[in-house]
Amino acid sequence: MPILDCRGLTRAWGALRAVDDVDLAVEAGETCAVIGPNGAGKSTLFAMIAGNLKKTAGRVLLDGEDVSALPAHRIAARGVARTFQITAVFPGLPAVENVRLGLQAHDPLRRRPIGGGAALARGAEEALHWLRRVGLADRAATPAGELAHGDQRLLEVAMALAQRPRLLMLDEPTQGMSVEETRRTVDLLGRLIAEEGVTVLLVEHDMEVVFALAPRVVVLHRGRKIADGPAAEVRADAGVQAAYLGGLD
Repeated sequence: MPILDCRGLTRAWGALRAVDDVDLAVEAGETCAVIGPNGAGKSTLFAMIAGNLKKTAGRVLLDGEDVSALPAHRIAARGVARTFQITAVFPGLPAVENVRLGLQAHDPLRRRPIGGGAALARGAEEALHWLRRVGLADRAATPAGELAHGDQRLLEVAMALAQRPRLLMLDEPTQGMSVEETRRTVDLLGRLIAEEGVTVLLVEHDMEVVFALAPRVVVLHRGRKIADGPAAEVRADAGVQAAYLGGLD
């Protein structure tokens, strides 16, 4: 049974179908990238899966459970963590507190009237662990808003991974990075994905990033799925190359 199983996902605004009858299944431990030209429906698809956007039609199943009607916070509680195309951190809080907030949200101890303080102590230690994993331990006390753009993107990854998700959704994790920042981030993400064994659904415009991280690629064009398969096969597909106005190379 796939961890994520999307069936007939559709989002329409009047006559415009931003996502049109898309099926997508992701197996445990798989890294799958969703690509497509601007306006293809990638971000809309992501938002529907995560519960941030209401579906016009279709279903989303997590480990066989239908979560189609659940709001984003309840889907997150079932093991889905995501990053955003526009970095979403708490700029006034230190980096370590950003990570700890995510940890506390998923810690059952926080609801106990007595002994809930244990969640705070445990959260601080684990938050530092995840900052070390993304190379930001030395900036734990730095307000998130003062971090460089690339470091803010990595902080968001740490916040997501700290939730120990069954499904990690990365929405353009290298957006706005320099060539060198992108290279380092791809290397880091590749190691983290392999070492943590997390299932990943990735949206990314940079094709070199996609083919470095994702063995499987799904292509959207004008809201519809036009290709789905091993990255090398998708890259060579004539229909995919036409959608990208001349190719991916």
